[in-house]
Amino acid sequence: MIHDRVRSRIFKKDYEALLAEHARLGEKIQAIAEQKKDKAERRRRIEIFLHMLEEQKEFTGFELGMLVALVDKVIVQRNGSMEFCFKNEMKCEHPQ
Repeated sequence: MIHDRVRSRIFKKDYEALLAEHARLGEKIQAIAEQKKDKAERRRRIEIFLHMLEEQKEFTGFELGMLVALVDKVIVQRNGSMEFCFKNEMKCEHPQ
């Protein structure tokens, strides 16, 4: 009888630890899912921006806010070509 009580307490303690771990992992999964969603949205916006660059020979009528939100830096080479370094670490070269 005493052994059953001890086993029951141990089981309850282990079970509570597992429940806490499950809750912690659930929160972590939720945070990762949110990050994944944010990155997918940023990727979509960058792809739109890149498509816009490919379609236009000149920058006319684009939103400066979009450029600032997506691009970390632009490197302009001596020959006039540009390398866009995006905030998600993607890079894109745009020839002269």
